[in-house]
Amino acid sequence: MSLLFWNFCECNVYCSFLLFISLGVISISLGVISISLGVISISLGVISISLGVISISLGVISISLGVISISLGVISISLGVISISLGVISISLGFCPSARQLTHCSPGS
Repeated sequence: MSLLFWNFCECNVYCSFLLFISLGVISISLGVISISLGVISISLGVISISLGVISISLGVISISLGVISISLGVISISLGVISISLGVISISLGFCPSARQLTHCSPGS
């Protein structure tokens, strides 16, 4: 199952960046730094700043309600447009079905 997951990610990771930017929901993760524009959420280690939504910060754990954002160390998960960031890698789930048109991945690859 993990192999299928990573193959899916490899096929769609670059188009997810394009879709994030074009939809105005930009998600950037650099180590423990997570920046999300749209519903603005900035997390720097234990510091969390959120505009327009409720933000709860517990150590490195940041939870924002509205566009739900959960940040655990270097792992950032946002629900709505679901994005998973591991280090500098950003993966988008939800818009990838339409994004498959932009990729050259064969089915089942």
